[in-house]
Amino acid sequence: MLEFRAYTFKELAGTYFPKHDPRQASRNLNNLIKSDSELHNVLRSHGWKPGRRLLTPLQVSVIGQYLGRPEEFFEIFGQ
Repeated sequence: MLEFRAYTFKELAGTYFPKHDPRQASRNLNNLIKSDSELHNVLRSHGWKPGRRLLTPLQVSVIGQYLGRPEEFFEIFGQ
């Protein structure tokens, strides 16, 4: 379960893609965000920009709303 706090992008990516090295996990999360225009736009409206390393608690919450909890995401997609 995601804690309501700031995360580095790499740290959050690792929770969604635990079997990947941090660099690949970050790429995967970035690709997911880019492929979902609604998620991308909502994150942008909350101050996120591609390449930004720190995610605010609100941005983490938005990602969680769109992707679900990391445990559920991993269970479904097995990435």
